[in-house]
Amino acid sequence: MRFSSYSLDFEMHDGIVRAAFKEREIGSPNIGEVKVAIKYTSINYRDLLAFNGNRAIARRYPYTPGVDFVGHVLESRTDRFVEGEKVALFAAADRECSPGGWSNFSIVRADRLIRLDEHWPLECVAAVGTAGLAAASALDFISRNSDEIADQHKLCAVTGSTGGVGSLACLLAAKNGFKVTAVVRNLIEAPTSLLFEIGVEKIIDLNELIKGTELFLGKQEYDVAIDTIGGKYTTALAKKLKNGGAMGVCGLVAGQELHGLDLLPFLMRGIAIGGSGAEIISGERRHRVINLMREIYLSERLKKIYTRLSIYQIPKMLESYEISKPFGRIVIEIE
Repeated sequence: MRFSSYSLDFEMHDGIVRAAFKEREIGSPNIGEVKVAIKYTSINYRDLLAFNGNRAIARRYPYTPGVDFVGHVLESRTDRFVEGEKVALFAAADRECSPGGWSNFSIVRADRLIRLDEHWPLECVAAVGTAGLAAASALDFISRNSDEIADQHKLCAVTGSTGGVGSLACLLAAKNGFKVTAVVRNLIEAPTSLLFEIGVEKIIDLNELIKGTELFLGKQEYDVAIDTIGGKYTTALAKKLKNGGAMGVCGLVAGQELHGLDLLPFLMRGIAIGGSGAEIISGERRHRVINLMREIYLSERLKKIYTRLSIYQIPKMLESYEISKPFGRIVIEIE
């Protein structure tokens, strides 16, 4: 059976990327695949890179963005899912779903889908999405790799705390008993009231974070950290971790190189650093991470860190995204 479908694609003309709607035909899934009627998707960093013409992400245009979505099973060629079930896809690898999530239908391998409980609002699951998967993965790492300190006494620093991954990391860490310090770019412009409302206890800026990290070891300030921006800020956090501390890394917008970090924090303080690996999470770790995400699907605090927009509002919003820098997550409603 064939369905008329549409998607919001990125097209490149004369080196400039624009978002445009495209009609397409979508066929039936192959054996082991599922066709999903998408209700919500979201904006992730990879989508923004593609919109900015990054060929490492969008190897050719037109390109349909969307690495996650939630919706209902429309057609199934597997015994894992039946028609009508609520499902979600997070952190889809390149061309793992066809087309991407910014469309009204998509076909995906059944083993990549997650079955959702009926009482979970699809909008809230989409708000957590791939960003929440990365944040929860980092939280799982620091929880399992830091010294056994009572949760209520653990100090956790979160960089990029006004972004999608960072705001969810703050929410998840606070809910799991950590005392959260949010690290923001600019204290004057930061939405401090919103950060406090989602559980943050202290807010500092990036300059404060890197202060005192010129030497190989800095003052021990944090038991754990979740770093969503990378670069010299990863280095600064590593130098400020306490003995036996741990850091989960899930972003590199500030750079992918570690500047000035040597082995001393590892050898002298026994710290651990691990990447989120959102696209490759499997087995028992995947189960733990998904359970962490489930904890906030019904949280009232979650509603404070996302904005819902119609897919028809997205082309205009993307044009001003770098200027407006919205707080938290953008959920896209497919109509």
